[in-house]
Amino acid sequence: MTVYDRATYSFIYAPDGRTTLSSYDLANMKANEDGSVSIYVGPSAPEGLVSNWIDTAGKRPMPMFRFYGPGKALNDKTFKMPDFEAVD
Repeated sequence: MTVYDRATYSFIYAPDGRTTLSSYDLANMKANEDGSVSIYVGPSAPEGLVSNWIDTAGKRPMPMFRFYGPGKALNDKTFKMPDFEAVD
């Protein structure tokens, strides 16, 4: 997932320089009990989850997803991306 700035449609360059989380980052990310990974987007990381977070640096984020080599579920539209959920 890459997060862009809605005002400029360019990357949001946060102090840590990260603009994207991808399968290349999985080794450093904290997995959920079921093996899935939650990605957090916002002005601050949830405690202990910096590796799963993309900083929005006070901008209006526009998340984008790219799927390379998608399987049958994506092509036949049975795959459903979960909605974003607000986290306090």
